[in-house]
Amino acid sequence: MGDQKSEYPEYKLNTGATMPALGFGTFLSAPGEVGAAVKAALQAGYKQIDCAAVYGNQKEIGDVFTEIFNDKNSGIKREDIFITSKLAPFQARPDGEVKQRLQETLKDLQLDYLDLWLIHQPMVVEDDPTYDGKHMIIGKFRPVRNQGWGLQDIWRGMEECQTAGLTKAIGVSNYNAQTLNDCLSYAKIAPAVNQIERHPYLAQPEMLKMCQVNGVIVTGYAPLGAPGLFGGATEVALLQHDTITGLAKKYSKTAAQILIRWAMDTGTVTIPKSVKPSRIGENFTVLDFKLSDEDLAEIAKMDCGKRLFAQDWMGVPAFK
Repeated sequence: MGDQKSEYPEYKLNTGATMPALGFGTFLSAPGEVGAAVKAALQAGYKQIDCAAVYGNQKEIGDVFTEIFNDKNSGIKREDIFITSKLAPFQARPDGEVKQRLQETLKDLQLDYLDLWLIHQPMVVEDDPTYDGKHMIIGKFRPVRNQGWGLQDIWRGMEECQTAGLTKAIGVSNYNAQTLNDCLSYAKIAPAVNQIERHPYLAQPEMLKMCQVNGVIVTGYAPLGAPGLFGGATEVALLQHDTITGLAKKYSKTAAQILIRWAMDTGTVTIPKSVKPSRIGENFTVLDFKLSDEDLAEIAKMDCGKRLFAQDWMGVPAFK
């Protein structure tokens, strides 16, 4: 998918711009630690930072962007870094509100534009008045009903943002095949990216093929199996799987590095996350090797369709 070039692989978007194949994720990076993590990532050499309004940490990330981009000694310019953010399901409304939300995100991130703006989930929600506060997400929202508008109207707002130059590209996240197909039908500006959960337990080859045929780049999140969030959700954690640890020994790499390289070698963008500077740098050290076809075939045998993110927190069984 896309054209690889240089030591740091990139993929060409349908806009003609390029997107780095290795990025840095900020999901669950808490305020107070996310800034240092993003700074460490930029200093390590990452050329893509993945953000989202729902992560609640964009203001701190914005402070780091301003510090780094304004520091002539950093050697890092704004145009060197591909920055993604996302429209939250509870923010998704028509009639200009999509543009307003992007402007708020730009203010938080202290930027003039995004490189990529995604619809975070293919649903629109509102506050649920019965929310009991027992879970940080579950029960907090409910799907919007009987409003006479939906995702197509939200996509028109996304298109307006790209046309206005507030973002260089637009895309989607957590879209299944049917929802993506619908978007491709009504879009006047086609989505450049679909960001989905992807790791060896959930390789999603059919989705990759569909996206490739339609010129949509795939970004895979949770490449390490979300060890800090869903570590107990699988019989064998990805980082401890014999195939992965065996390859780590073979290539003199860590298990995480093998998983990150697998994501890149199978044609997708990947956005590993950490808040530990040593781990952040270690996860970036994957540009000096590639997995063999035989080893990729062995990893392919691990695919069991195990989804760690059901994305059903908003009251809709998203992947059923």
